[in-house]
Amino acid sequence: MKYLIVNADDFGMSKGINEGIVKAVREGIVTSVSVLAAGGAFDDAVRLARANGIGDVGAHLSITEIPNLALGKDAKSLELFLAEFIFGRMREDDLRREFKAQIDRIRKAGFEITHLDSHEHIHLLPRMLRIFIGLARECSIPAIRLLREEKVIGPLTPGKAYRLFLSRNFTKEGERVMRNSGLFSPDHLLGFIDSGRLSEELLVKMLGSLEEGATELVAHPGFLDPQVLDDYRWHVNCEYELYALVSRRVRQAVEENNIKLISYKEALSEGLRRPENPANPS
Repeated sequence: MKYLIVNADDFGMSKGINEGIVKAVREGIVTSVSVLAAGGAFDDAVRLARANGIGDVGAHLSITEIPNLALGKDAKSLELFLAEFIFGRMREDDLRREFKAQIDRIRKAGFEITHLDSHEHIHLLPRMLRIFIGLARECSIPAIRLLREEKVIGPLTPGKAYRLFLSRNFTKEGERVMRNSGLFSPDHLLGFIDSGRLSEELLVKMLGSLEEGATELVAHPGFLDPQVLDDYRWHVNCEYELYALVSRRVRQAVEENNIKLISYKEALSEGLRRPENPANPS
């Protein structure tokens, strides 16, 4: 059986992003959302979630682009964060404290956290993934998004080639770190190498290539608003993705390929992958 979790990231980033995600949940194929606790529109996301019955979510943990909650620091660029983290100028205890504060804020708002993932995919780094595993255990969160090597669908652009290089170089190590963690992650991942560029045509092709088991598709839908245009230029294609996710043609492709759309919570309750016995990741 082919199971598909369609996860919309960045719920809480801006009002336009929030409204687009809710539309993709109500009218499209999105089955799961990840909340950005430090986002500028977090309170708006909470309001919309309550009004639309969105109760179980992922925690979209951030240390880049979005201001910190616990550390009292401004947002870092991804490049600056990587330099500080890789060369040991960022303490892991500080990262844990920041991420725990974000998890706590999401829970205090009334959400059930089903899984952890990260803004700008920072937990693809094995050391960061170990921190996430420790937090998931500490906070009784049963799943983590895991980077998987993807098939190349469509033209291989320079940006796509770069993300493919990253996925191929970090996939095996990530799987090794997750092994015996006792945590769930889907069998396959889509949307990383095409991040921010999911078109209707590409989605139809992805759905046609889906493998047996559980797959997570990462998406970034939304409506453009001034905050996105001023502060989050990476999301300028959010309406493009939203159109694809609510497309009748995409819904038809789901049916034609006998795909069952599920949430993380449903994947966990159905036991699609039985985690191995917990052990310290190595």
